Amino acid sequence: MTILGNGHIIHYEAGSGTPCTLTSLGTLNLGRAGGGEENKLTITCNGSYRPDPLVTALNGGTLNMYDGVILTENVNVNTAAGVCIQDNATFNMYGGEISNCKTSFIGGAAVSVERGSTFRMSGGVIKNNETDGAFHGMACGGGVFVMDVNSSLPKSTFHMSGGAIISNRTTHQSYNYGGGVYIGGNFTMTGGTISGNTAKQGGGIYIDTDSAVISGGTISSNEATYGGGILNAGDGLTVQNCTIKENNADYGGGIYNNKVQLELNGCNIQENSGTRGGGLYANKGAVSMADCKIVGNTASVVGGGLCVNAAEVVMSDNNILCNNTADAAAADVFPRARA
Repeated sequence: MTILGNGHIIHYEAGSGTPCTLTSLGTLNLGRAGGGEENKLTITCNGSYRPDPLVTALNGGTLNMYDGVILTENVNVNTAAGVCIQDNATFNMYGGEISNCKTSFIGGAAVSVERGSTFRMSGGVIKNNETDGAFHGMACGGGVFVMDVNSSLPKSTFHMSGGAIISNRTTHQSYNYGGGVYIGGNFTMTGGTISGNTAKQGGGIYIDTDSAVISGGTISSNEATYGGGILNAGDGLTVQNCTIKENNADYGGGIYNNKVQLELNGCNIQENSGTRGGGLYANKGAVSMADCKIVGNTASVVGGGLCVNAAEVVMSDNNILCNNTADAAAADVFPRARA
């Protein structure tokens, strides 16, 4: 089924209304490729509470979303407020906007990917969404939340090749992770932008999986206490041919690697800032680097480029580590020996 809005608005009343739900292997197209003015459709709850997402796909269904479609201003406590996909469903975001949604569920104010489902983002924007986790004791993924709790199903997956995830946030007072994206399943990023998001841990992306590869795109201007751009808590993350710039955190302005393995190839880590480890903070674990540029980062205490805390760091040829600054000591690298 294809819905062409032609400028119309679907307005759910607060606390009521049957959600737009796709089930059992069907396909729902919100707009169409090259649709122009006929694609224009807004689905909203005008910032009021309702017990369901704006759109749900279940049981192998496929949701396709195109330019001109806006999902906005829903407030939820039970699940995602924008789009929820579960049980081997697929969401292809080719364009459009998911914005200004809020949830008190554990994660995914804009998009929640659960129980073996797949989210592919090649265009559009996910912006200004908030997960506060008030009813679950923690907040994960202000924009996108990828979760796996059922080992009998394949891992849920997020593939990002384009589009933008910007100005989202997690705001639980104690436990909040992944202002832009929280990954507990499979993740690949080959393009697009993750920018301006905030969290205590992992302002742009929080990775808690052993199956994540970032091989393109830009991660910029995100903020956190730990890991402004990326916090890696999942063993085996590979980051290559990616730009990580202008992020800020107390520990690891660009990247915070927490007791796990991280491989960096051909990355530009530049103009990030932090208290310790403006470019990268390696907290135990192991980091390998090849053909990387760690340039122009700053720290207000130590390790403008790289701060090593009892970690193993292997740097092969062709890395450039220069023009970083630190107010107290070690402009480029601050080493704290392994115990």
